[in-house]
Amino acid sequence: MAMHAAKSLRGTNNFTRITMLTPLMAFLAIISVFPGIYLLWISFTDLQVNNMAEGKFVGISNYIQIFTGESLFPGALAKTMIFCVAALPIQFILGYIIAKIFMSATLLKVKGIGVLRTIYLFPLMITPLSVGLFWNYLLNPGVGAINFIFHSLHLPLQEWLSDSATAFPCIVGIYLWQWTPYTAMLILAGLLSIGPEIYESADVDGAGLWRKVISIDLPLIKKVIGIAAILSLVQIIQTFELVLATTNGGPGTSTMVSGYAIYREAFKYFSNGKAAAMSIVIVLISTVISQLFAKIMLKEEE
Repeated sequence: MAMHAAKSLRGTNNFTRITMLTPLMAFLAIISVFPGIYLLWISFTDLQVNNMAEGKFVGISNYIQIFTGESLFPGALAKTMIFCVAALPIQFILGYIIAKIFMSATLLKVKGIGVLRTIYLFPLMITPLSVGLFWNYLLNPGVGAINFIFHSLHLPLQEWLSDSATAFPCIVGIYLWQWTPYTAMLILAGLLSIGPEIYESADVDGAGLWRKVISIDLPLIKKVIGIAAILSLVQIIQTFELVLATTNGGPGTSTMVSGYAIYREAFKYFSNGKAAAMSIVIVLISTVISQLFAKIMLKEEE
């Protein structure tokens, strides 16, 4: 009888859990699953934002068109991958160095280190659009502070965002300015979780700085680095507002990343079907890269 009561209680608890979770699952389906399915459907139509009523099913025509002819999407996709390759290593090297500095200051109980960490996180509190407008002013060739400093140092002035040779590096640099603090704080949290006795044992064994990095820091915080890398990768792929506020994809197509190409297709040429197809491709690429990276990290963990 006691076993029967226990089973009834478990059944009641399961029913209660399902009942309580149903509204939440329905809400998540409405705000995420349904829009995703609708986006997928639009990618197979010729729907246009200025003529919503006459969208017709065109099959995979949109997917063919975004990769053929004069489409700028392949180049934008390549530019986004270059962005990832250029930005991620610098972001994590700088983030690690800054995290080690903050870690040393924290362990030494330097006064004001908490306030300094808060100030360092300030770029994260600004929207990417505002960051773009801020740097657009700083890099203005006529009245910007950067060229003023160059002029004061008798250095040649630059057309930072108007020159195809410097525009893309500037976009990468602005991204790093905003998002490196995020990576640094994640790495700092991982470093502070390492017991000080591990470093003390390494000191006794005569391990140098580089040996500590290779044998202690990286192996013990690799999961943190993996999570941070995936989040940073997604953030780069989603980059749009920064380009919109600074270069509008120019000069030419030198800063035409995939996010801006999707915006351009949808709101300049009003081709929602093609923009949706581009979005689906980006989602698939992001998912595949993230899953591959996660599997590599899990394999290393084993």
